[in-house]
Formats: sequence, C-alpha cells, structure tokens
Amino acid sequence: MSPKSRRCFMLKSNKFMSEQTLQESFKKRQFIKNEVKDYLGITMGLLLYSFGFTFFLMPYEIVTGGVAGIAAIVYYATGFPNSFTYFLVNAALLVVGLKILGLKFLIKTIYAILMLTFLLWFMKELAPTDAEGNMIKILGEGQDFMSLIIGCMMTGTALGTVSFSTAAQAAQISLPLRSISSTISH
Repeated sequence: MSPKSRRCFMLKSNKFMSEQTLQESFKKRQFIKNEVKDYLGITMGLLLYSFGFTFFLMPYEIVTGGVAGIAAIVYYATGFPNSFTYFLVNAALLVVGLKILGLKFLIKTIYAILMLTFLLWFMKELAPTDAEGNMIKILGEGQDFMSLIIGCMMTGTALGTVSFSTAAQAAQISLPLRSISSTISH
C-alpha cells in the first residue's frame, strides 16, 4: 500500500484512526446532533400546540380539524378525556400506517403522538377550573373570537414548528428520489 492510502490520524488518547473511520465517526455525531435538534423542535412545537389548544380553544368549545378536533367533539359530547380519544384514534391510524410505511418511517410520528397525548393530559390538569370542574375561560366571557385567533395562531405556529423539525428528514428521503428521477429523465 502506498503511504497516501494508509493515512492515519492520532487522537488525544494516542489511538490511531483511519481517515474513513474518522469520517464515519463525524457522520454519526452529525446524525445524532440532527436527531436531537429534530426531537427538541417537535417537543417545543407540541408544547405550544397543547397550551394553545387547552387554554384558548377548549374552554370556549372551539373545535379544530383532524384527530384533535375529533377528540374535542367526543370530550364536549361525553366528557371522555380528549387525550385518551386522541391516543386511541391515532393508535388505529398508526396500525394502518405501520402496515403500509413500515416502522422506521413512523418513529417520529409515534414519538409525537405519545408526547402530544401526555401534553394534552398535562395541560388539562394545569388548566384552571371552577367549582364544578368546568374549564375557566381565561380571556373572559364573550371573547370567543379573540380566543379563536390566539388559539389558532398558537396551534398553527406549533404545527409549523413540528413540520419544520421533520422537514430535514423529508428532504433526506426526497433527495435520492429526485436524483433518480433526474437520471431517468436525461
């Protein structure tokens, strides 16, 4: 072997590492760093979502779209906790998604569902209630529209934060597809 092909690097612990091993180590650290950033972004977004939903939308009985909206309707009609309904509906959808997409693709989705289930429950426990157990309207009576604006701004911003946090993963998945499609078209 030529001296150039056997380049080694001495580390602080007096161990030698090849250039390839050093690159693999760097890639691994970069991957972990990106994953931690993604999960922190997801968690912060879900924290904002659960706060806006629980403190501004639920007391005024404002329903959102999606599974959270279904959970809110069930809560208003039956009193069954929205966090449990949210989890049960999503669990059913995850089973279908797991069969179609596979486990590796759904890891962050599973994390987000479990985290939002917990945060919806936690925020409901923190929310102020009157003597009868009804949630107090923190903006006061007759402020439905203002509560709608604030709550929707918070939940919308939260969903954008979560989407932005997972956008890197989506971009990494779509990049190979773009290069394959551009190779085929040429």
